[in-house]
Amino acid sequence: MITDPRKNTKYTVNDFLIHPHFVVLDPELTLGLPPFFTAITAMDALSHAVEGYIGDAHCRTTDRYSEIAIQMIFKNIDKVYK
Repeated sequence: MITDPRKNTKYTVNDFLIHPHFVVLDPELTLGLPPFFTAITAMDALSHAVEGYIGDAHCRTTDRYSEIAIQMIFKNIDKVYK
């Protein structure tokens, strides 16, 4: 994402050459976050899940993944925020 503050515009950069080959996801790394960062991270995840559900590129598969993500976020946000 590139932001042009003069034009108040954001540009997406997307190419298969810049996609990662693998990622390491360790949810335990997030357990020590202050509540504020937990909340904004959850809201960011929720916005991505909703975007996946209603965005132009959605399909039945992405809709289902988005539904699961939204349910998981609402089910667990209180637990991780405290």
